[in-house]
Amino acid sequence: MNFSTFEEGSGMSRASTWMVVFLLLGATVGSFFLPASCQIVPTTDFGKPNVLRIGGHLLYVEVASTRLERARGLMYRSYLPEDRGMIFVYPRERVLSFWMKNVRIPLSVAFLDRKGVILSIQQMAVEAPEAFSSSSPTYRTYVSPRPAKYAIETNGGWFRKRGIRVGDRVEGLENLRFRVLEP
Repeated sequence: MNFSTFEEGSGMSRASTWMVVFLLLGATVGSFFLPASCQIVPTTDFGKPNVLRIGGHLLYVEVASTRLERARGLMYRSYLPEDRGMIFVYPRERVLSFWMKNVRIPLSVAFLDRKGVILSIQQMAVEAPEAFSSSSPTYRTYVSPRPAKYAIETNGGWFRKRGIRVGDRVEGLENLRFRVLEP
């Protein structure tokens, strides 16, 4: 919109023009301060949800397939909606190790093999920030019992509450949509 083309009497006063500019600026700046809970979106860039089925239950997941996405994980989130989570995708099976640095909510993690069979389910507790001090780190790690290709993080107790156990199979992995898969 070129504001210089408005002439007096054209219906848009200078004050109205500035009001529109400030409203747009305020909305843009305000969106940066949304709480983390408003920022979880279980869809891909293609607008299709990433949906997994585990033991008859649906789980809507964000996909972490790049090094940066996997390193960030669910850090700094103070809330995770029910039936939501994150799936970490690796190019090949390997022993996976997770921690709870900067994670503010208790989580459950399930490690899966390349066929989607659950190898292990572990409960991950929130750690005190001092556990990650560089002088003497004392954080706990959560390690897959054998090589895994996927890990799914959800709210603490999600798998237990639904009766999902080791040996169950996750369906829908072949339909996951993501930009790139990095080693």
